[in-house]
Amino acid sequence: MRASAFNTRLLENFRLWCHKLLANMLPQLSSIANEKLCEVNRRLDTALNNMSQGLCMFDSEGRLVLCNERYIQMYRLSHDAVKPGCTIRELLALRKVCGTFQGDPYEYSTNLLARIAEGKTLRETVEALDGLVTVIVDRPIEGGGWVATFEDVTARRQLEHERDRGQKFLNTIVENAPIPIFVKEASGLRYVLVNRAGEQFWGVSRAEMIGKTSHDVFPKEEADLIAVRDQQLLRSDQPVVDEREIQTPRNGIRSIVSRRLTVCDEDGKSRYVVGVIQDVTERKLVEKRIAHMAHKLIHLNRTAIAGVLSASFAHELNQPLGAILSNAEAAEVLLTANPLNLCHLKEIIADIRRDDQRAGEIIKQVGGFLKKGDEIELQEFDLSDAVRCAFHLLDHEAVTRGVVLGVRQAKVALPVRANEVHLQQVILNLAMNGMDAMARCDPGSRKLTLETAWAGDTDAEVSVSDSGIGVPADKLERIFDALVTTKPQGTGLGLSIARTIIEIYGGKIWAENRPGGGAVFRFTLPLAKTRAA
Repeated sequence: MRASAFNTRLLENFRLWCHKLLANMLPQLSSIANEKLCEVNRRLDTALNNMSQGLCMFDSEGRLVLCNERYIQMYRLSHDAVKPGCTIRELLALRKVCGTFQGDPYEYSTNLLARIAEGKTLRETVEALDGLVTVIVDRPIEGGGWVATFEDVTARRQLEHERDRGQKFLNTIVENAPIPIFVKEASGLRYVLVNRAGEQFWGVSRAEMIGKTSHDVFPKEEADLIAVRDQQLLRSDQPVVDEREIQTPRNGIRSIVSRRLTVCDEDGKSRYVVGVIQDVTERKLVEKRIAHMAHKLIHLNRTAIAGVLSASFAHELNQPLGAILSNAEAAEVLLTANPLNLCHLKEIIADIRRDDQRAGEIIKQVGGFLKKGDEIELQEFDLSDAVRCAFHLLDHEAVTRGVVLGVRQAKVALPVRANEVHLQQVILNLAMNGMDAMARCDPGSRKLTLETAWAGDTDAEVSVSDSGIGVPADKLERIFDALVTTKPQGTGLGLSIARTIIEIYGGKIWAENRPGGGAVFRFTLPLAKTRAA
């Protein structure tokens, strides 16, 4: 009994001690809890006030519980006016005064409270009078009330408008561009865009092409080629420019210059194939006609040169023909002699054969010079040989005009690939012009020099220099233009034709006045074999 009473007293004392201890600790625990709560509130306030969106919380009666700094700044409100406990209607009235709300505060707040009471989330985009565009989302919360977020999308909306305007502007340009433009998706190579010029070029409406592959639109052979070229483009991922003929669906065969490229995603994967086509069919036909006319003009110019040099041709031919006649007469005399001198007779026959070959070469040269061919025949030859041949054709004409004709040739071969007759024509044309330029000079001072030389490692050069009066300064830059001449009776076509011929073979031609008087005309041609080779 005593032990039980003692234990009861001990337990009672322990309880009293615990109560006193708790009584002493409660203020300290309450202080710690308050500090923790304040810290949480500070962090929450910091988080709310650093949001990019405006935020408000309302109770079930539409009274403000809290709002962040961004909401006040966004709608240009006063901290003194926006206090917890003010109603949604009062907030809207304040915003209306600031010009950031356009509706009726009473009507808007009534409808909003009704929708929140139904538990519905509201989302709307609102544009204020000052241009501010916001996306407002009102979300009901459990137990009544709601949370509203306000996102300023003014800059984004402006960018979207700019994008839309840019897209519309680009679409207008593409649609009205005078050249065909198309776009295909890279995955299935189906057309997703065809402009008006493309419809006209292919003879197919865009409705018949959009969503279709090349095999659905073009003849099979052409479609196969297009598909192969598209795959090559996707593999290389590099823009491609080429010129070719294409079989269109309904407009026949056309000559085109095609420019194609791929458009990639941000990850670098090809998404689209874009193509721009230039129809050069008419240009090609015009080029062919111009080339045909130029070919005829070149031949006429060559015939005119031959007419001027006819005396030289006759003189060149008379020499071997005269020698043949003389040797034939000598052979007749030897045949009557007794005894017959066979050795002498063999020498005469050899001379006749040699002179006959020389006459044949002259006739071949003249015939080749006057020959009219439909196609340009290219040969590889030593440029010095063409100059040497022209030199022989000019020799008699130079003597007739009292001109000292000279030639300086490169010590090594200058192989070029061109038409030899055409180049002889250019050289003769330049030489005849040089002789004409010296017509008024003293006979003893008339000198014409033909020269060949290396021009770097990749070109050969021919120059024709004279000691005449030179080219007037006002005509030097235009001397190769058609109808520009320095001669009273000149047509102004010779040098223009010479430039055309040289440029056909990838060369350049120009003129200079010599410091000591006279002019020098030069042209270069690419070597068939470079110096390094």
